[in-house]
Amino acid sequence: MSQQSPQDPQDQDGQSGTDGTQARDGDGAREGTAEEKELKRLRADRSFLGYPMGIAPLTACNFFNSICWGAYGAVLIYYLYKPWTQGLGFTQGEAAQLVAAVGAINSVFSIVGSWLADRIFGARKAMIIGNIAKGVSCGLLALPAFSLEQGRVFAVVGMILMNLPIMGASSAALTGLLFDRKDSRRDGAFAMFTIANNIAGFITPVIAAQLGQINYHYGFLIGAIAAFLYAAAIGLPGKAFFGSLGSKPSRPLSAAEKKKYGFGALIALVLIAVAIAIAVGTGKASIGTLASTWALFRCQGLTVRCVMWCATACWVIHNFWLGSIGGTMIEGSFLVMNGLNIIRFRRMQKRGIDPFKIEKSVQDKNPSA
Repeated sequence: MSQQSPQDPQDQDGQSGTDGTQARDGDGAREGTAEEKELKRLRADRSFLGYPMGIAPLTACNFFNSICWGAYGAVLIYYLYKPWTQGLGFTQGEAAQLVAAVGAINSVFSIVGSWLADRIFGARKAMIIGNIAKGVSCGLLALPAFSLEQGRVFAVVGMILMNLPIMGASSAALTGLLFDRKDSRRDGAFAMFTIANNIAGFITPVIAAQLGQINYHYGFLIGAIAAFLYAAAIGLPGKAFFGSLGSKPSRPLSAAEKKKYGFGALIALVLIAVAIAIAVGTGKASIGTLASTWALFRCQGLTVRCVMWCATACWVIHNFWLGSIGGTMIEGSFLVMNGLNIIRFRRMQKRGIDPFKIEKSVQDKNPSA
């Protein structure tokens, strides 16, 4: 998170502003205020093995996090490619591709989670929301599948929820805030987290794998319980252990930014809803193809690209429903790139730049082009 990295803390001391504003310390707390007094009290606490009491739930969270991921990872790919009734009947190649593709979401977009925690949720809320999502993910996979189609849908939705980039580096950032910049106990706290991670990471795959030989759903159930315990470990202590640390975003969005990002999110949700309604309501992705063909001849500029985005979304849903991993990934890449271009072109139009000027001039000269 951008407020303060626990491994690379800010070095500048608080300074009084030349404009007469009240000085702040290196962590953003106003000097001489209740906020600063609370921060000093939390950092001076040594009630948990010589560390602030907030380290206790954070250590437990690292332990539960490793249990969740260890149980999930130990049985997932086997559950995907085992024959129906034991698993979901994917080929081994398809199962490996699916795990790799969805897992890439977590790696590529982890920075998004840090941004969300920094600007929208706050560290503690991001950790709670993220682990509730992981608990629901493992819970979906823990449910017995009544049909092959239902099992596959639950599995892919669960894998996406498991890898949603919500938390980012919230745990490390919250830990860093519990210590002064020069406090030598900080290294000990992270060492404690590493020990908890290693213990859980050592025992969990063994236990989950043994239970998986009986029924793979038991492994996912362990992951779900661990994720919900993580959320509880952060949510229940609340202000008693953390005060106001991590309860609010460190750099909240301004009113203008809220309007901008909120409008973009609303448009994206509407487009997705329209695409799903077309694909599911008609049962045929060919409706999307007809719509995009009509748009190519009857529309221009941003409109044609929005229609084609919806058509591509129909094909993504269609391929996913048929179990075509390659088709879903290819159409999904088109969906992402076209969506990014729509956003970029819209921003250019708001700045008074027409990105479709040449396209319009060609169509005016030759309407059939």
